[in-house]
Amino acid sequence: MKELKDTITIFQNFACTKKERLDFVTENVPKLAEVWGDYNHHINYNHTQYFEEYHKLYKNNYPNLTMYNDLTKDWALIALSMLEEIDTPYILNYAEDFECNMTKEDWENFAKEAIFEKEIKFVYIFRLLCNSVPMNKNIFFRYTTL
Repeated sequence: MKELKDTITIFQNFACTKKERLDFVTENVPKLAEVWGDYNHHINYNHTQYFEEYHKLYKNNYPNLTMYNDLTKDWALIALSMLEEIDTPYILNYAEDFECNMTKEDWENFAKEAIFEKEIKFVYIFRLLCNSVPMNKNIFFRYTTL
């Protein structure tokens, strides 16, 4: 059976100029590295502020890192260019400020079942509701809080 790290590439294209977010990402990336540290990572940081900090953080945690600092304002063009370089059949587009609350075992159980057993082609995982943001009833009218 093929390994997940050879099947999925982690992809990010972002800019973050708030120190609080840099601090959060600095705490979160080592947790993510425990789960996806051996995966290929293709990351573009689309700003000059804090680029060195992000580059060092990612370089120290992701040994298979391709890091860009493309400042083009057309994010879709950057993403398409980056995606052309990725050769794995699956891409995980991970937002830099999503907190990691899973173990490697949790991830592998989910991903192996989805990819290798169920042979899914696409999955969109997102938490609509969270404790820090009130639910907008006009947008999510079919959803209720848990």
